[in-house]
Amino acid sequence: MAGRAGAGAVSLSSGGKVLARTEPTGSGLSRATHFELPEDAQTLDVVAEGQGAVVQGVVLQHARPGIVLDTLGVPSSDASLYARIDGATLTSQLAERSPQLLVFFLGGNESKRIEWKRLDMEKLRTDLRALLRRAREAAPGSACLLVGPMDAVKGPGAKAQALTQRPSLEAVNAAEREVALAEGCAFFDFYAAMGGKGRSRASMRPATCMTTWCTRAARGWTCWGTWSPTRCCAPMWRRRRPRGGRGGDAHALGSGSHAHRGVRAQRGGDAMRLAFVRYGAAVLLGLAGPVSLAAPRASLGMVCEPASLDAEQTPRAFSEEVRGALDAVVRAELSQGPVAGLSVGVTRGAERWVCAYGLRDVGRKLPATPRTTYRMASVTKSFTAVAVLQLVERGKLSLDADISTLVPAYPAKQWPVTVRDLLGHVSGVPTYDGVASTRNVKAVSTEAAIAAFAGKPLAFEPRTRYLYTTWGYNLLGAAVEMASGQSYRDYLREHIFKPAGMPNADLDITATRDEHQAKGYRIQGAALKPSRFLDVSSRFAGGGTRATVGDMLGFGRAVLSHTLVSRETMGRMQTSMSTVDGRLTDYGMGFATYPLRGHYVVAHAGGQPETTTLLMMLPAEDTVIALASNVEGEARRMRRLSIRLLEQVLEEGNTRRDAYVADPVDAVVHEGLSRVASYGLSYHQWATRGPGVLPEETDLPGAFAQVSAMLNRKEIGRDTRAALERVRSGHDPRLRALFIRVGAHMARTLEKVHGAARLKDYTVEGPLAFFEDYLAACDAKQVPEAARIGEPLRADVLRLAASWKRAQLPELQRLRLDEEKNPEARWAALRKSVTASPGFHPDYSDELLRIAEGFAWRKQPAARRRWLERAVELQPRGLDARWALAEALLAANPEEAVLPHLREAVATPQGTLALAPRNFLKRLINAESTAVAAGLLRAGVALHPDAPELWDALAKREQSLGRKAAATAALREAKRAREAPRPEAAPAPSVPEVPGASGPVPDDHGLVPAGK
Repeated sequence: MAGRAGAGAVSLSSGGKVLARTEPTGSGLSRATHFELPEDAQTLDVVAEGQGAVVQGVVLQHARPGIVLDTLGVPSSDASLYARIDGATLTSQLAERSPQLLVFFLGGNESKRIEWKRLDMEKLRTDLRALLRRAREAAPGSACLLVGPMDAVKGPGAKAQALTQRPSLEAVNAAEREVALAEGCAFFDFYAAMGGKGRSRASMRPATCMTTWCTRAARGWTCWGTWSPTRCCAPMWRRRRPRGGRGGDAHALGSGSHAHRGVRAQRGGDAMRLAFVRYGAAVLLGLAGPVSLAAPRASLGMVCEPASLDAEQTPRAFSEEVRGALDAVVRAELSQGPVAGLSVGVTRGAERWVCAYGLRDVGRKLPATPRTTYRMASVTKSFTAVAVLQLVERGKLSLDADISTLVPAYPAKQWPVTVRDLLGHVSGVPTYDGVASTRNVKAVSTEAAIAAFAGKPLAFEPRTRYLYTTWGYNLLGAAVEMASGQSYRDYLREHIFKPAGMPNADLDITATRDEHQAKGYRIQGAALKPSRFLDVSSRFAGGGTRATVGDMLGFGRAVLSHTLVSRETMGRMQTSMSTVDGRLTDYGMGFATYPLRGHYVVAHAGGQPETTTLLMMLPAEDTVIALASNVEGEARRMRRLSIRLLEQVLEEGNTRRDAYVADPVDAVVHEGLSRVASYGLSYHQWATRGPGVLPEETDLPGAFAQVSAMLNRKEIGRDTRAALERVRSGHDPRLRALFIRVGAHMARTLEKVHGAARLKDYTVEGPLAFFEDYLAACDAKQVPEAARIGEPLRADVLRLAASWKRAQLPELQRLRLDEEKNPEARWAALRKSVTASPGFHPDYSDELLRIAEGFAWRKQPAARRRWLERAVELQPRGLDARWALAEALLAANPEEAVLPHLREAVATPQGTLALAPRNFLKRLINAESTAVAAGLLRAGVALHPDAPELWDALAKREQSLGRKAAATAALREAKRAREAPRPEAAPAPSVPEVPGASGPVPDDHGLVPAGK
């Protein structure tokens, strides 16, 4: 306790027992008094006796979680009070409790001290800023609110009846507001709320003071100040200890020159809120309750589509538990970063859930609803592909026809380009090649849209590479018009939208927009800005439609039920194409198609000005997930959210994490096991419960022997990078779909042994459970000798499975740390999981990085860096953790610390491939600033000094930063690297080669915008 006892004493007591007392000194100086609060204490009385006694503050530092720190004092005049708080104790206690909100009540004493010339405005700002920063560093996960001073009044004499406002009050109020907002805190202008100048003094009379009364709130008590003609001067409220609790959990607030009479308040729930305090300058409250990363954001509004709870009706609602889980996942995802509107739809069989969050128009505060329409962007390609295949089924189009014979405006090229090639993005038709081709602002006809690229040569010979291209789909849209005799719009409305139950879908043209259309936004810094205008008629068949999320679900249901094309045709559309050298592209005809942890996914994403969209279908599970946002550039958020929704609907809410594997050889082995299990399970389910067809099962003994040899630790150890490249080709046709054939056979065997329900468990339990069960079936003689897994792979599977089980903690199984309101409380569990199996455990880096992103968004760099360092601590060779920490270090300028992190990341075969020059450049797209990107590139050229593309990229960044000399030097290095003799290439993996193949098949499959 700090107090001033010039002519009177200050005492503290509890239950009639005096705990501490200060005697008058006559000096007027403040003094601190320490005391121990008894464990059985239920109230605390703070009494200032006599006119000269003032209680400046009481600090309670508790030994257990609760309301951990309460202070009352004047930061400008009584900074010493805060200096007396032990910094380590403050940090540990707030970290232990992780308060969700820090509330600072600012009084009028600063105005008085400025008038007396004992304080100036700059000192006020400095002290308040220091207080806020110290408290927020101690509780980095909390939101922050300052309540401005209500009044600062004075009277001309002891007998005067009139009170006047202190002249500096308004300036103090403005300064405190300025500091609060600059430090990322909210500010409540109590002075203005009370009516402004003159209103406070009008309500005050001599012999009037404030007492406190409390009412129950939703989660505790709310205490408000009231005026009453009593002989007290300032409030003090006391809280009873909850039954069965311990001592040391009380508040004491007070300031004044007369005795206080306390008002008791019983604790209710887990929160206690203090809403108003009359005197005193600052109160720091660590409110009981967990921290929420969403704290700075007002609650997002939600509008849901009505759904029947009648089990006999179609569609019907999901269970209340599932609906609650879906809503919680969406809100957690939207809790950080700027958000406008998001619509979400999920169907599983006859069950349906459609809800919209946020605003479709931020400026006009119009809510997003299930009726809100969004630009579909590249999801339009799926509509176009279905239209093409309908015409193929009717004999009006041929998949093998040269497009130049169908679209006269497109001349023949150096190689024939077929309809089939265009559907799978293997045609060689180029993609956007400059700003002018992506920023069309005028409506154009089909002919004009084709003319924009008709004169350009093919980028490569068809089927030798994969290149995602919207221009290619414009050609398909023109072919639909020529073959059907209808406009593209009319054809879609009649043959796609109407039969699929998409009443609000249409081309996105000005004439068809209505009041339900979402207004688009882009993120600039940490703020939303209106999107730049783009007329999408220039990409009409590749990204020119709009629809609601309900429309997207209707299309997805029509795809799964084969309403629009036959089952056989849909199976072909959902089958990945391949290049001529035998590499799967993971893109079929109008759909991305790929395995996801044992699920066969058919999907398409979209991104353009005003929107980000994602449509995901799972044929084997009869499930559709649709997402649409009016914020562009949100592809990563959409993919992350779609997986979380999938986990709630199909995996009972369990969180599936990838594995962190420290040993580079084990890392390759585990990735191979994961790929066999995922490809095998997904293709088996797709072929038996969907329209898919499995590759022919030939030479099964040779296939199992080849998998065992490919995953042999001794062979992998000779060259881990080459081994990893072989593993990542294990599903390709050039290896005769080895992983698909072996994995599907294993899935079929386990279904016979354990039943179909057991196959669903593997999507949650992971690949090692899949292999362990198969080995058990082998041991039980339920598997032919030819289809068994030999040594040493068998021993490696059992060893890894045992390590994985040791690292599993039930308390982490159904949660994601970045969705937790109090992730700090889970840190000990994470350490326990990692300690149980240090080199092989669940990879928590994605969740920890998301927590760090939240702090970055809220401009708390110290907390951001701490969580990134934790991610590196748990996953010391984790590429993403090292990269993210390197970015954070660059943002704080210690560039010399970056290179060691990236060197550690490339110590694994995965890191070596992921940070190869071309992939390094891809990662830079999401760098938070040009300066950070330049710093990463400087580290990149140190890793790859002979990569001219990195030197060129560095030169551009240096030039944009105004560093002309550095840019010139980088260009010289780029020229040197290009002219230097190339070292002899390392031997290629032992897989069949086909002449004419070049370029990698990307791993985004249209789910991330090109180049991401």
